[in-house]
Amino acid sequence: MALTQTGEGLSTAARAVQATEARTALAFAAARRHSRWVRVLRVLLPLGSVAAVAGLIGATLVRNFSLPIAGLAIDSMSVSGTKVTMANPKLSGGRPDGSSYVLNAQKAIQDLKDPTEVELVTIVGDIGSKNQPATNLTATAGHYNTASEKLQLSGVVQLKNANYTIDLKSADVDFKANVYTTSQPIHVVTSSGMTVEADSARAEDNATKLSFSGHVKTTVPAQQDKNAPTQMKSESP
Repeated sequence: MALTQTGEGLSTAARAVQATEARTALAFAAARRHSRWVRVLRVLLPLGSVAAVAGLIGATLVRNFSLPIAGLAIDSMSVSGTKVTMANPKLSGGRPDGSSYVLNAQKAIQDLKDPTEVELVTIVGDIGSKNQPATNLTATAGHYNTASEKLQLSGVVQLKNANYTIDLKSADVDFKANVYTTSQPIHVVTSSGMTVEADSARAEDNATKLSFSGHVKTTVPAQQDKNAPTQMKSESP
């Protein structure tokens, strides 16, 4: 009787050991599967993040460029944090008189936190006019708002067409209102040879009407063309 009970006890102990070993094996297998998933996720998560960022960038560009502006073309694009840098962007838009404007830049920088604001570097553009010659625009840098279609120019700035050449340090261009303003010194040379220097200025009607303010100095050549198309008004203190 004692031997039978001992054998049964040993059998029970063996079964317990086997059950423990089975549980341990399952635990090790689960741990190995977990480790494999961790290794897989280490690869997939960065790829997923890149895909998510790329999707966000694409959606932002479509929403903020395609709608307010007639066209956007770029050579290449890079991302650093929330900032997108575009190489050789070309922006175009329409004007109230039916004409158009085109802005080319060496690069454009857009922060996805404020997607309607775009920084432009080394700008060359053309501003069309229905009844006047197009105006060529160059500037060292600019800040463009895609929603309001307003452009702030800085550095070495020049506006030039068949009627005049304007050199200035900064300018605000409102494409929708056809208004140009500057609060810094301006130098104008007309096609007839007249020169105007002033502390600030405002241009309206596609820059056919120029108003100067501050200290204004005008030099008129002896043979001034009375039929010059540009109307000018000065306001001296």
